[in-house]
Amino acid sequence: MKVSTRSGARAFAFLWLCLVAALVLAACGQAAQPAPAPPEVVQRGARLYGAYCQSCHGDATGGVIQDYPPVHNANGHTWHHPDCVLVRITVEGVPPSPGAPADAPRMEGFKLATDDVKAILAYMKTWWTDKQRAFQADVTRQSC
Repeated sequence: MKVSTRSGARAFAFLWLCLVAALVLAACGQAAQPAPAPPEVVQRGARLYGAYCQSCHGDATGGVIQDYPPVHNANGHTWHHPDCVLVRITVEGVPPSPGAPADAPRMEGFKLATDDVKAILAYMKTWWTDKQRAFQADVTRQSC
């Protein structure tokens, strides 16, 4: 059986289209990795985190998701929230959560510039896994 050139070209075009569609669909299923903050921003964030946050929230290791105040590293849940919410919480503060112990301290807002809070977030994001950073970047794109 002889296949015409026209049929062969159609088959080739169809296979090429299928390959391109498969690649596009595969790329859609993977969250894009956000670009890391410049090192000087992360370093400023580290200094600010040490001054304002670390005494209550801990550092890059330890803790569990149920801790109160919550840990901000990969063991916590901070990466579930968009940047705009994290900035607002840092600046305005929050009352104790319903599940918090009765004697839990209330987080007061810190009168920091938005750029300083974003530097703190950039530092905290260095503690998260690639998947957590990608998830959080996606939540931020959708919410802020």
